[in-house]
Amino acid sequence: MTATKTEFTILEINRAIAVWMQREATVEVAICRPARKIADVLGEMIWTRAETISRDKIQEIQEEALKYLDEALLEPVSTSGASAGIQAQA
Repeated sequence: MTATKTEFTILEINRAIAVWMQREATVEVAICRPARKIADVLGEMIWTRAETISRDKIQEIQEEALKYLDEALLEPVSTSGASAGIQAQA
């Protein structure tokens, strides 16, 4: 079992959104629920100009996002689709 992350970077938040967008891609121009929840965290980071965010702060902003974030970051980085741009930035 891996240790629980206590802090996340903005690139990890972006990657988690990309993973969920790829995983739950739809024909509609709608963002899936997991990506929306994580995007709330990204919005807070952008608003406060934070490069990292703690697990505790994420829980204050959007508790449901933690579950989706942890699950997405366990997935290996893809070299195609939505995740490719995030990987190239890292």
